[in-house]
Amino acid sequence: MPELISPLLDNTNSPARGGAAEDRPSRAETLVESSPSADSRRLHDKINVLFLMDEFATPCAGSEQHLLYLLRRLPRESLRVHFAVLGDVSDEHSRLFPDEPIVLGRGYRFSPANAVKRLVRLARVIRSLHIDVVHAFFQSSETAALLATRLARQGKVLGVRRDEGFWHTRRTLWQARVMRLLRAEYAANCGAAKESAVHNEWLPTDRITIIPNPLSTERLAQGLCNVALPESLGIRNGEQVVGIVATLRPVKDHPTFLHAARSVLRRFPHARFLVVGRQLPEYFDGLRSLAGELEIDKQISWVGSVENPVTVLPHCDVGVLSSSSEGLSNALIEYASVGVPTVATDVGGNSEVVEEGRTGFLVPAGSPEPMADRICKLLSDSALRETFGENARRHAELRFSEKKVLEEYVNLYMRLTGKPVVTA
Repeated sequence: MPELISPLLDNTNSPARGGAAEDRPSRAETLVESSPSADSRRLHDKINVLFLMDEFATPCAGSEQHLLYLLRRLPRESLRVHFAVLGDVSDEHSRLFPDEPIVLGRGYRFSPANAVKRLVRLARVIRSLHIDVVHAFFQSSETAALLATRLARQGKVLGVRRDEGFWHTRRTLWQARVMRLLRAEYAANCGAAKESAVHNEWLPTDRITIIPNPLSTERLAQGLCNVALPESLGIRNGEQVVGIVATLRPVKDHPTFLHAARSVLRRFPHARFLVVGRQLPEYFDGLRSLAGELEIDKQISWVGSVENPVTVLPHCDVGVLSSSSEGLSNALIEYASVGVPTVATDVGGNSEVVEEGRTGFLVPAGSPEPMADRICKLLSDSALRETFGENARRHAELRFSEKKVLEEYVNLYMRLTGKPVVTA
């Protein structure tokens, strides 16, 4: 059994931490050791949802942002919401959550036996909290949830599909195809993510519900109240600004953006290019070298990771996304929410956010010249930028309404459990 389960959970490896962190009892241990009480039996009154993730790496990544949003904004009068992590959560990140995370892997070094221990712990948490739905982010968490709910004989599993599966290997694809037989349901954030899961993972289309990423009004308001100073971003007087918000990793294809920037600078030599996003060292060094080779490094501002990119976006005349594969981009929704017209590659769910010729432009992936041409078109026409920006803002408010998205999640939980939503 350990040898069977271990490969399915092999990216939950969380090295042991020394000192107090390893000795400190986790909420999981408290739950496992406690027996059912009158209070725990009353948990049946609401739909009990357990969010599950392999590890919480950074609050700046799309999936982690979405998780935090749901934990903070789902209606507590009708749901009881918990969060568990298969590995560990740093003390710094723990403070981001509205309730203490349930840590299943503190002090565990990776081994087949410890993979089984995590499953047993998870199953006991599911039973102790009377969990109705395990809402699992990422493949290892989904696999663990499917096995643990069967071990606990309780709970339905809701998997997540937020991209086109660019990361899949032959092994992970077959794992997904096999695990689909355990009949999870799925929430996809766009039509492209759903189509990819149906085609590549062989998931039944009727088990996938599309619920888009929300436009968080709280995040928007906080960002607009704390806009960064232009000089902190390297912006000089008179410069027009082109921004890209994306983690610096290969799938975001920053080289295409940099090549497009060189072409734009031939026509707009005082343009400024903001590169906002977590900088993975193994990829960042190559991008900086490329900017030097293209002789554009003086006009590039490597902003790095920003917890709320809305603090930067008001400075942008144009927002860009150069991804070679995409789900439903939070960056595109945030560009639109601030009224920034967009040039994005025509991949994944980008066309579900960017309306060609109305809120921005779509260009072929890996094509810097068409990208540069569309950026220049917007930089040269302030009236067009204003029209596109206003159209984008209205589209985002209608299509990605926070109220609508939250209602769709509650309705999905109701359908999965067959339980009506009760109010306090």
